[in-house]
Amino acid sequence: MTVTGRADRCTSAQRRTEKEKTQRRKSQRDIERRERDQRKQSVRGRRRKNKSVKGFLLLLCWDHVSEWEGGSGDRGGSRHWESRGPVPTAELSQDAFQSTVDKFGRLDIVINNAGINNEKNWEKTIQVNLTSVIKGTYLALEHMSKEYGKEGGIIINVSSMAAFLHSPHQPVYTATKHGVIGFTRAMADASSLGNYGVRINVLCPAFVDTPLLHSVEHEDNMGKFVKFKDDFKRSMSKFGVLQPSLIAEGMMRLIVDSSLNGAVMKITCSKGIHFHTYEPMSA
Repeated sequence: MTVTGRADRCTSAQRRTEKEKTQRRKSQRDIERRERDQRKQSVRGRRRKNKSVKGFLLLLCWDHVSEWEGGSGDRGGSRHWESRGPVPTAELSQDAFQSTVDKFGRLDIVINNAGINNEKNWEKTIQVNLTSVIKGTYLALEHMSKEYGKEGGIIINVSSMAAFLHSPHQPVYTATKHGVIGFTRAMADASSLGNYGVRINVLCPAFVDTPLLHSVEHEDNMGKFVKFKDDFKRSMSKFGVLQPSLIAEGMMRLIVDSSLNGAVMKITCSKGIHFHTYEPMSA
């Protein structure tokens, strides 16, 4: 009787222990389920709150108006901040980047699209077309590179098919666009080797329907090379003029294709969007 009683008590204790374990597991599952539901509700709330700004934060740097200015807005589900005007001083450039980060909290994409065509004041052409792209790239890296504790991002530098189709009408412009390609490819290699987490690519459109095309008519812009303007016009007639919408399509491809780093995208009327390939260097 005593042995049986002890066995019954042991069995009863084991049952209570198993029941308590089951209840604890159930309670833990309930807690985890509530936490999951709370996280889902929190995510839904953030999405409702930020539905107009989902996606990425984009900074555009270009040169099309007479005064330095900035603006922001929503396009295609992304936030963007535009810095437009003559290529600014280093202080203004830093302010543009810092203002973007202060306003939105981070920076994901930078497009360096500054460009002029001025052979008479060729030093300004170098400053705008090449030096500003270098500065813009370095500033972008400060706000995106993992070497500075950031989360990575994308840089697109705009060159031109002039780097492949040299013209007697614009020798310095051509040189700057060669420089943009070389700089971008070298920085893409540096990003890869240094684990910056930033993809850096270059876009090279042919003639695009923008005000820049009209600058070739004026001696104030082209200096002594204005006498070659008819040759330039023949090239435009031969190769055609692109619409900006196709350039935007190329930009988006460079943004969304995560496999691209150091890519040289070419856009022409005859071939559309395609990439330049380089022969491997031999010893």
